[in-house]
Amino acid sequence: MRYINLHFTYLLTYFIIYVKVFPIYIAIAKYVPSEEDGLPLEEGDVLEILDSRNPDRWLCRMLDHPDRQGWVPPSYLVAKSDEKLDTRTTQEVFREDIIKISNKQQEAVMKRRY
Repeated sequence: MRYINLHFTYLLTYFIIYVKVFPIYIAIAKYVPSEEDGLPLEEGDVLEILDSRNPDRWLCRMLDHPDRQGWVPPSYLVAKSDEKLDTRTTQEVFREDIIKISNKQQEAVMKRRY
């Protein structure tokens, strides 16, 4: 009995857990695959990228349904970031930038830029 406990402790001491972390992407549009091994997507689906070596299609797995995986064109995906995307229109950005300007010369330069 003592031999088994020592052996088990030895195994635990030298056992290394390897965890692979896959990049997370979000579907930006609905995708209906034409091939059998494709993965159908809806806009907003969150995916793990398992294989991105092929530039034409990536092997993906649904994050909320890990049993569903398949190939998807990377043009339907965008990398998920912790930062919030700027969804303002150009007009909204322009309006906010103009409000911040204090003199006429800066305002003229800004208007030429847009």
